Amino acid sequence: MSLTSDGLPVMPVLTEAITMSASEPGSSTIVMQYQGAGNPVVFENAPEIAAAVRRVLALWPQTVPEGRAEPITISAHGAGYALSSPWQPDPMAGLGTVGAACGAVVDTAQSFLDAHPDHLCLHCTSFEIAGRLVVLTGPARTGKSTLAARLCAENDVMVYCDDMLPLTAPDNLGLALGVPPRPRLPLPPGSGMKLAAHIAHHTATADAQYCYLDTTNLAPHGRTAPIGAVLMLERRAEGPAGLVPAEPGEALRHLLLRNMVRNSPASALTGRLEDFIAGIPCLKLFYCELDDAVDLLKQTFARWPVETTEILATRAPIMDPEPEPAAANGARPLPDLDLHQRFVRVEGITARIVGDETFLFDADDVSVLNLNRLAGAIWVLLDAPISIADTARLLAEAFPDTPPDVVLTDALVLFADLLASNLIAPA
Repeated sequence: MSLTSDGLPVMPVLTEAITMSASEPGSSTIVMQYQGAGNPVVFENAPEIAAAVRRVLALWPQTVPEGRAEPITISAHGAGYALSSPWQPDPMAGLGTVGAACGAVVDTAQSFLDAHPDHLCLHCTSFEIAGRLVVLTGPARTGKSTLAARLCAENDVMVYCDDMLPLTAPDNLGLALGVPPRPRLPLPPGSGMKLAAHIAHHTATADAQYCYLDTTNLAPHGRTAPIGAVLMLERRAEGPAGLVPAEPGEALRHLLLRNMVRNSPASALTGRLEDFIAGIPCLKLFYCELDDAVDLLKQTFARWPVETTEILATRAPIMDPEPEPAAANGARPLPDLDLHQRFVRVEGITARIVGDETFLFDADDVSVLNLNRLAGAIWVLLDAPISIADTARLLAEAFPDTPPDVVLTDALVLFADLLASNLIAPA
């Protein structure tokens, strides 16, 4: 038994799978239906995978299968396993034990989201501390799963996810699915001995590439908590862990890229995420060593509310943030556009400005295009017909620190992208 951050006991919830006879002698079919998910999981001649999924999802209660929805099916296939489901256009074959279990878990989570279309879902790690959630997100290979696994070794936090965090509607509470972290093996440098020891004693199932942890310090399915802070991860090769502020527009762009549900118009989704981060500290976490990052997180968010200015004054990183990669404009052929042709915005395009970032929504409100400060200035100029050459000249005056040839190239590329997206047209 483990304890939640508010002292409530969390007991594993185990429900026996339903076993049915199959038509062939010696064969077996096991059916599991997880609470809140619309699709059952069927294991055909794969009892070891059923056992692995049962261990992994020990905190996600099962219900009686109804048999009406298309199933998620795991079946023995040669020396491995195959998976088919409503979300796989073609069956996935050649899966190992953890791969097959992972497929069943991920598709069950997707089934839950399909059954709750009002929920959003962030691709992130999240943990509860002192009654609120800290959300940590970032691009692939920034250490979300290893960080979540390391947090599971702390008794005073409760991990909600290392991959998928549903946000309830309309209050945007973080909801635990009851899925434990799945760190990649071997562990990367900087993981520390505490994580290695925790994995050695708390593995539910594993292979040479991944392991699922058990339920230690994991939030049970259905537990919710308000979001206290959003952090963007950046792993460094060296240096201490530290926090720096994130601009609201940058944080919004970051969350839009990592929202896993697209069930509403683009402008409504953007507005909901903008409301979600309003009043919540949005920061960047730079770190190298996992233990260092965990210590910083626990110290910083041990009590709420958190004063951002106090955090940054005492725990800003010593190193300067690494510069963002240079734009790849030079790597792509320059668009063949007449620099003196005038263009103007297409009717029906709406914009939302958040900090230094501009978000554009097409006339059908199905896609969103993010513009940085320079591109946002170009969009303002396009309120009236203007040429690429005149745009570059005006921007060169407004941004004297940027070389004029760079401004012209950026303007040319942006005009081409806006044209391809049907956001502007020749005047």
